[in-house]
Amino acid sequence: CVHACVCACMDACVCICNHVCIGDGTFNCMTGTTPPAGVQAKRLTVKVISGHHLPKPETSQTSEVISPVVCIEIIGVPCDRTDANRFKSKQVSQSGFHARFAETATFTVRNTELAFVRFAVLDCGKVDRQVGQFTVAFNYLRQGYRYVHLLSQSGHALQGACLFVHVSMETLDNGTGELG
Repeated sequence: CVHACVCACMDACVCICNHVCIGDGTFNCMTGTTPPAGVQAKRLTVKVISGHHLPKPETSQTSEVISPVVCIEIIGVPCDRTDANRFKSKQVSQSGFHARFAETATFTVRNTELAFVRFAVLDCGKVDRQVGQFTVAFNYLRQGYRYVHLLSQSGHALQGACLFVHVSMETLDNGTGELG
C-alpha cells in the first residue's frame, strides 16, 4: 500500500502536510497519533562520533574558536514530534576542527514514511548560534558509518564541514513498541 502526502516545505526543511494521506482514507497526517496500516515503526540509533572542519558562525569574531553541540531531531507527524525524539550532545569546548562527541541517541519513529531526521550543529560559546545543518528523509537513511555533510542556514554546502556518525535501525512491533 502506497502512502503519499502533499507537503509544503518551509524554512529549515520543516514539512507541513496539507492533505489527508492517500491509503485507506483513515489516517490524517495533521492529527495522526498512530501510523497508517502497513507502516512499520522503527528504532533509530545514531552514534555521533565526531565533527570535522566545523566553521565559525557567520556573525562570529575572527579569533573565536567554536564550542560545538550536535542536535538531532525527528520531524514528522505528531506521534513522532516528541521530546523523546530530540537529542542534544554535550558541548565540546573550543574544538571546531576535529570535535569528538562519542554520544549515542535513540529515537522511536512510528511513521517512517513521513519522517525527517535533522542534524544541526550549534556553537554554544557565548550564545547558541547555528553553524550548519542537514535534513534527510527517514527512508533515505542508510545503516553503517556515514558522513553527514552540513549546509549553511541558506542551504549552501559548507566546504568540508561534516559529522561522522554510525546509524542503525531496528523494526518494532507497532502495537507494543518492542522489537518485532
